[in-house]
Amino acid sequence: MELDKLNEIVSNIEKELYLLDDVRERTIRVSRDILRISRIVIACIHQDKIDEAREKLRQLSKLVDDLMEMLKDYDELKFSGFVRNSLVEYVEAHLFYAVVTKSDIPSPEDLKVSPSTYILGLADSGGEIRRRIIALLNQGNIDEVKRMYDILKQIYHRISTIVIPDAIAPGLRSKCDMLRNSVERVGSEIIYFHLTRSIRGINDENSK
Repeated sequence: MELDKLNEIVSNIEKELYLLDDVRERTIRVSRDILRISRIVIACIHQDKIDEAREKLRQLSKLVDDLMEMLKDYDELKFSGFVRNSLVEYVEAHLFYAVVTKSDIPSPEDLKVSPSTYILGLADSGGEIRRRIIALLNQGNIDEVKRMYDILKQIYHRISTIVIPDAIAPGLRSKCDMLRNSVERVGSEIIYFHLTRSIRGINDENSK
């Protein structure tokens, strides 16, 4: 064995590993920013701060572009759990915004994410859509409730037909179960709303 050659190989590997570690640390920081701002976007939408949400989405898109550029030569980081989790939240924020504002639904290519990341984000968006529907019910905005409920059901029925291993889309089955629960609970809330309104109408008539 040529010790000089071995030392050269190990030295080169050492440099690459230090570089990888540095990229990993930067990736973690950017991923946290993506996660944080995605949650701000969702909160803004629930508060009807649509202009602020739109501006935050622009920031998010820039962060994701930066992240993808940083990781273009590091597949071992690009497909890591912390990166995927932040991008799932990013997709969720974009899709929720599109549904609420009646905008075009962005594709995985538009968002620069993998198909599995997109599907996971789509599944998660059902929870936020449900929260929005409940708020709309309380406001008595039935037309918008029906529109968003139709979207929620469509998301569930489409995702529920996908049968892929957990290794491809981690947690998709459990997310689909939660999505089904959201559909069922919203359906019950809508029935309860109509029933309550009908009873109130009857009582109003009887009190005349």
